[in-house]
Amino acid sequence: PVSWSPNGRTLAFISDGDCFIWSPGEQARKVSGNGVAKFSQTPLWDERGQLLYVLGQDKIWRISSNDLKAVPITNTWSRQIRGLVSRHDGQQVWSPDGGQSIYVTTNNPETKQEGFYRLDPRTGEFSKMLEADISINPMLSGVSADNRLLVYAAQNARQEQNLWITDPVFRNPRQLTHVNPDLERYPAGEARLIDYSTSDGKKLQATLLLPVNYQRDRRYPLVVWVYGGSMLSANVNRYGAAGSEHYNMQLLASRGYAVLLPDSPLAVGSPMHDLPKMILPAVDKTIEMGIADPDRLGVMGSSYGGYSALALLIQTTRFKVAVMDVGFGNLSSNYGVMLKNGMPFGVGWSEEGQGRMGGPPWQYPERYMQNSPVFYLNKIETPLLISHGGMDLSPFHSDEIFVGLRRLGRKVVYVKYENEGHGIEYYSNKIDYWNRVIEWFRSHLKRERQTQPNPR
Repeated sequence: PVSWSPNGRTLAFISDGDCFIWSPGEQARKVSGNGVAKFSQTPLWDERGQLLYVLGQDKIWRISSNDLKAVPITNTWSRQIRGLVSRHDGQQVWSPDGGQSIYVTTNNPETKQEGFYRLDPRTGEFSKMLEADISINPMLSGVSADNRLLVYAAQNARQEQNLWITDPVFRNPRQLTHVNPDLERYPAGEARLIDYSTSDGKKLQATLLLPVNYQRDRRYPLVVWVYGGSMLSANVNRYGAAGSEHYNMQLLASRGYAVLLPDSPLAVGSPMHDLPKMILPAVDKTIEMGIADPDRLGVMGSSYGGYSALALLIQTTRFKVAVMDVGFGNLSSNYGVMLKNGMPFGVGWSEEGQGRMGGPPWQYPERYMQNSPVFYLNKIETPLLISHGGMDLSPFHSDEIFVGLRRLGRKVVYVKYENEGHGIEYYSNKIDYWNRVIEWFRSHLKRERQTQPNPR
């Protein structure tokens, strides 16, 4: 993306983290003076076309269009700056007071609250305009042509994304849209952030979605949504908590389940063995809080989350039921997955990416085996529901888990949606999938009936 100066004669753009200024008929000039900083957002002009503002290394930088020197105007701060708010044309910073202030979107890493702050570009001082238990979409915002109104998209754990409108001082932001008014008639579970520690003292957080009509004096069945390597505590203010419309955890909260989404940082070479160290202490925390019933625990995940769920099942029997969607259990065979155009999908993924193996299978054969659940299926005692799309890159990965568990005589059900890929898109299939998941959890996490002593 590029931004044109107000007179339309010069544009600014980012390439490989560096900022350039270019005018037709001239060579692009590189901005200097920012040291090792890498810029991460399209530069925005001021209204006179003399200055540029750009985000880099969580600081706001000011660039003079004359000498092309970048100078930081903000210092290290307790908030993460997510982006600059632009005018309606997307080329200039929003400054409703004629250049005395600009606006940024922010995130509080500790509380996960997001909002808007006003920045004085002369002093670098911030003033809070809005900060709340919401998640703001930085790609969906706009300013009116007269600079007096800001429209932005926001959501929280209980309400899906809608558009809101406000003035520059954020007096009573007003909801503009109701994307799904029928859904608003149904109660939703409340989300909260919890802190916990791993056995080696690592401080982590988790999103906990409470059941609808939660009562303090009751324990609830708990479903753990896992995705190894992700910091899912960041989802505390996202609708449905999982961060994807396909996996809206309110579908479980509305049926009496608590849902836990823990952070799970993983190391290179040992992802499978790291997972229980990150996940199980979060489960213990919800039990200590008096929320989760320790005898009614379930786990589910999709894609790498499916791998994560499977990795947990071979290392603990605490979960009474599990769901693996478009998952896999064999890192060696995943290494050889190839796209239709002949490009190798699994090589980079396995060596340097999410697979976290640090190299190819012939370099680390034991590492690949030790982190592949398929070699330890005999340790699984938990009933497992598997689902996969027949048009995915490699549905074989679910096939081999099903074949292995069935060979072992374990309780396993496999549903293959032939016209789906890596995730469910068709509405009818979504309904079928969730009906199966909810019934699978219900049948395995129902409370055992307690017999009452006979009266004498």
